[in-house]
Amino acid sequence: LDQRDFLLLAKQNWGDFWFVGGDWNEITGHEDKKGGRTSANSSFKPFNGFIDNLGGQDLGLPGPQYTWENCKSAEGYVEERLDRVFASISWAAHYLSANALNVFRSSSDHNLLLLKPHSAQTPSKKRFIFDQRWVSTPGIQEVVDSAWSNSNNGTPMFNLQSKIKNTRVEVLKWSKDLNSDRKKKQDQLHSSLEQQRLVGTLG
Repeated sequence: LDQRDFLLLAKQNWGDFWFVGGDWNEITGHEDKKGGRTSANSSFKPFNGFIDNLGGQDLGLPGPQYTWENCKSAEGYVEERLDRVFASISWAAHYLSANALNVFRSSSDHNLLLLKPHSAQTPSKKRFIFDQRWVSTPGIQEVVDSAWSNSNNGTPMFNLQSKIKNTRVEVLKWSKDLNSDRKKKQDQLHSSLEQQRLVGTLG
């Protein structure tokens, strides 16, 4: 068995909570390579097929676009994104603020990958809960439609997760604006009632 067949076989014993990453020695498309010979489109199919069969979510790698270099001179210099981190839907849902970072290249020809299960920027991130009252609130349908229409490059599963994440973020922004407007109206009403009370008292 090669590495990918072994992982697909081993995955049967992983359950619903897993992540796996490192050097896959494969790329998913032309955008994952800079320099060198141009690969045929058909050469990407086996690895993309493996990703689809593996399931889960590509956590992405914020930082430099590529994770490997061939350490040659300018004319023969090649960079590729050979390293990736994948996680199950359950793992990604549990660690909503997880980051897999493409940090730097040291003595190795591969960059260092750093997995942070909890982002330092959002240590107290709250769980997203959809308020059923929003369904009948004007504007929510447009927000959801607009957020869901955005597409990303990657596998169908990665694109689906990106749509869900983007929709969640946009709905949260919308709800904050909605709550802010409601708070202003409540304050205005309270101020008006207080003025009427004072007028009545003075009168």
